[in-house]
Amino acid sequence: MPFDYSQNKIEDAIKIQDLCSSTHIKGLINIDGGVYDNADITYPYSTKVGGYTVNVKGVHCMITKGSFHKVSQGGFNVDDFTLYDAYTELVRYQKSFNIPLKEVHPERLEFGVNFNLKWSPRFVFDRVYSDNFRMYQDLSSYSKRTIGKLLTGVNGESEKKVKFYSKLLQGVTKDNVFRFENHYSKHSILKSMGVNTLSDLFTLEVIETFAEDLLASWDKMVFLDDSLVLPSTLRKENHKRFETFSNPLKLSPVFEKGTDSFRVEKKKFNKLVKEYSVENYHNKIRLEIENKLQLMVYNYTQDPQSVQEFTDLYNDVSSTKCSGFTTIGIETIPSSFRSAS
Repeated sequence: MPFDYSQNKIEDAIKIQDLCSSTHIKGLINIDGGVYDNADITYPYSTKVGGYTVNVKGVHCMITKGSFHKVSQGGFNVDDFTLYDAYTELVRYQKSFNIPLKEVHPERLEFGVNFNLKWSPRFVFDRVYSDNFRMYQDLSSYSKRTIGKLLTGVNGESEKKVKFYSKLLQGVTKDNVFRFENHYSKHSILKSMGVNTLSDLFTLEVIETFAEDLLASWDKMVFLDDSLVLPSTLRKENHKRFETFSNPLKLSPVFEKGTDSFRVEKKKFNKLVKEYSVENYHNKIRLEIENKLQLMVYNYTQDPQSVQEFTDLYNDVSSTKCSGFTTIGIETIPSSFRSAS
């Protein structure tokens, strides 16, 4: 389950108070700059629990923020993050906060994959377009943390954005690693995907829905392809369309006509790519995304033994009564998950 950043909301006043009063939290730092000890809790304040940032806004509202991937792997999120890894971290999350996953409502969630490409970030980002994003004007204008990032709404959906960026340009690896992900920025869209609480992430059908949605987001992208070899017998408008989609400067007027016009042209261009492209960059990147989804998701969701073990784990997590930080431990997860590949 290639989940990364997550922002979650907890509203159980008793659980929040228990967490605040526990010995796991010391030296609470007030958002306004004041420092308080556990005997004198003043809202709002923030702290760290189990690698996650915690903002307690009041008796009935606590927000946790952090990357499941980074926390699980000690602050590093370049390597693969499988369903086994994710479920391990979710169990640890429940243990750290002493709050059942079924009482934690995600407000934001990222789902994506890391993969290697043989082409440079400059080559890739000069050629990637979406329905309502023109292109990178100048990579040097981005900060180090966001360099090479494509951030755009998909089909006008403000609740979901697409991020496509280079881990190499971020400076977190020397390998040519790219990340493509969907960023779900509201609880309402996550709920429509089948995730009302974090416990719903144990539903394998839901995980496959996220995987399918990731591929659907890539399919909405267009990759300028100058490797097409078009037969002279093709209609002139197709040759003109190729010239347009192989030259960013010529493509600008298409954007100026509006999103709908671009979608129509994009669909026709992608058909040409499928039939006449020598390189077919768009499809090669799609295959990289598919391969990673197979490795990290489908190898588990399509394996009968893993399905049964995940079901048993979900039942254990759901029935666990959290009290005094004595919830189930990571060792509960069957070791056979490690070999699901």
